[in-house]
Amino acid sequence: MSRIGPQGGHYGAWGVLCAVPAVLASTCLVSILFSGLGRWTLPAVAGWRLAGPPVLLGQRAAMRALCRLRIPTGQEIEWLTSLRAWTEHWCAVGAGRFDWYVRDDPAPAALAVGRRSIAVSTGFLRLLYHGALTHRGGSGVRS
Repeated sequence: MSRIGPQGGHYGAWGVLCAVPAVLASTCLVSILFSGLGRWTLPAVAGWRLAGPPVLLGQRAAMRALCRLRIPTGQEIEWLTSLRAWTEHWCAVGAGRFDWYVRDDPAPAALAVGRRSIAVSTGFLRLLYHGALTHRGGSGVRS
């Protein structure tokens, strides 16, 4: 069973292989742009290249901080299990391909955050727990 929360390995060997041409091309472009720095060109390009991975790794943490998202805990994981399975089936993706987050907010809300991240509010989870939401796209709430 896959776990709910940040998943490692979205970018396997195939993803890295596909990124190589873009990395090489961007390095050439930056080298040309920095060429006016004289003897500082190589250190500037190396610094720019070394700054890439920490920036990419920091995006998830930044998004969590800016949107006030957290990883589901305890009971929330149980409540999200059927929703996670339904979402993966509906989107025709493999198990564990989405990262799930929770935002402490009484208003019901669910949103896509980034490429493979889904955030739901505690208000959404409350409706899900009480059976007020269905997998058919509507809600069980009657006015």
